[in-house]
Amino acid sequence: MQCRKEFVQARYEGIFTPPVVGQRSLIFPGHHGGLNWGGVMLDLKRGLMMINTQRLPYMQEAVPRDHLDSMQAKSFQEAPGEAKGFRVQAGQPYGAVKDPWMSSLQQPCIAPPWGFISGIDLRTQDVAWSRPLGTGYDSGPLGIASHVKLEIGTPSDATGVATGGGVTFIGAALDRFMRAYDSETGELLWEDRLPAGNQASPLSYSINGRQFIVAVVGGHDRIPTKLGDSIIAWALPE
Repeated sequence: MQCRKEFVQARYEGIFTPPVVGQRSLIFPGHHGGLNWGGVMLDLKRGLMMINTQRLPYMQEAVPRDHLDSMQAKSFQEAPGEAKGFRVQAGQPYGAVKDPWMSSLQQPCIAPPWGFISGIDLRTQDVAWSRPLGTGYDSGPLGIASHVKLEIGTPSDATGVATGGGVTFIGAALDRFMRAYDSETGELLWEDRLPAGNQASPLSYSINGRQFIVAVVGGHDRIPTKLGDSIIAWALPE
């Protein structure tokens, strides 16, 4: 009911609704994407492009420069933690206030999935497969982790890597798992629990003919996922 009330009060004119002064506008897809933070994964041998996408609406309102100056609002870069919720946009006639559209339960105001991973056929431009990316294992209402591995699809940051063997590796989601998908079908082949979030794109390399997948597992405090300082590599048994 809270979300329905906010929707009725907001402006929404479709995908390109501009922000205005004095009334919140619904932005969907939100500022987090669609596609964002990392790019795409390509398997040129199979003619496939894998992509993780967001389905997370935002609320945004334009704020006049004189109001921002009277509040002494600072940008995040100028004064981390002192931006007072504003996107200052120094030197411009307007700044903004914008955030994901969340209920008081700290959950998005639309039903899941909130994130997907998909495979696109580059020859036909058709979606070959698509499935929710991420579970609520490490998140939930009021920030309480559900510890349930239900594939609801979460927002994600970072991308993955597609290998020549037809496997796509990606972490990126709100839960702390590295996953491997069949690039042609989207089948989940493997997953491994991580000590923190993986919000840095993994890469592949080989030593003496043995292939490794390596990722920085440091988390992200603005997503948020658990912070850490690990660098982890995986390989098949020798």
